[in-house]
Amino acid sequence: MISVTDLDALRAHLPSASGETAVLAWQLGQQADSIASAFLLGYQLALRQVDNGLQAGELAAFCVSEKGLASLSAMSCSVANGRLNGQKSHVMLMQPIALDWLYVLARQHEDLVLVKVAAQAQGIQPQAPLPQPFVPQVSHCPLVFDQVVIEDDFFLSDAHQRANKPFRYWEDVHVTLAVAGWLFKRVDNGQAVLEACERLIDHFAAQPERYDAAGLDAVEQCLQQMSDMANQLTEESERQQWQRDQAIMLLSSRARQALRKQFSAR
Repeated sequence: MISVTDLDALRAHLPSASGETAVLAWQLGQQADSIASAFLLGYQLALRQVDNGLQAGELAAFCVSEKGLASLSAMSCSVANGRLNGQKSHVMLMQPIALDWLYVLARQHEDLVLVKVAAQAQGIQPQAPLPQPFVPQVSHCPLVFDQVVIEDDFFLSDAHQRANKPFRYWEDVHVTLAVAGWLFKRVDNGQAVLEACERLIDHFAAQPERYDAAGLDAVEQCLQQMSDMANQLTEESERQQWQRDQAIMLLSSRARQALRKQFSAR
C-alpha cells in the first residue's frame, strides 16, 4: 500500500509530467492506505499539469492562500528583482520540510505571476503547524518568504488565468479520482463509481485545460456516486475516516457552484 507516512516510497510512484495523470490518479488511489494518502497522490499528479518540468518522484505545493485576502490584487506575496517576499497562510508538508518545490502566486507590478522556489531555499520560514480537522496526516502551516531567490527555469505571467483558475479543475479531477479509487477497493459493489470515473477520465482526456459545463457534471456525478457508495463501507475505522476526510473534496464546492452559474448565464 502507498502511504503518506512513507513519503520516500510514495515518491517512487510519481511520474514526470505526462498525459496519463488522470488514469494514474485512479490507479494509485486504489493502492492508497488512506484518504489522506489518496489525496496527496491526486494533488501531486495535478501539479504535473502546472509544470511539465516536474521530475519523477518530486513533491511540490501550489501556494495561493493568504490570511484575510479579499482580492488577489492585494496579495502580500510579491516578486521584484528575482526575489520573492510575503506570506502564505496554508502550505502542505513544510513543517518539517518534505517538499522539493513551491509554486507561489505573487504580484509583480500590475500582473499576477507564478514562480517556483526550492522548498529548502534560504529565506523560507515555516511557521507553527495549523490545526488540521481533516486529512491530518498531511500537515499544513503558514510560510514567510524573505528575499527568496526564484528559480529561472519556470515563470508564468497572467498566472490567475493560466494556472490559478485551471488548478481548481486539475486538483478536483485528480483528487476525486484518487479518493474514488481508495473507496472503490473497499466496497463490494463499486460499478457506479467505476463508470462515473471512466467518464471523468474520458472527459479530462478530451478537455485537460479548464472546467467547462461537461467537466462540472463529470466531477459532481463522480462525487455523488462516491457519497452513495460510502454507505457500503463496513469497517468502522474506514467509515470514521470517510466522515472526517470527505470534507477535502467539498472545499471547492462553492467555486464549482459559481462556475455553474457562469456557464448557465452564457
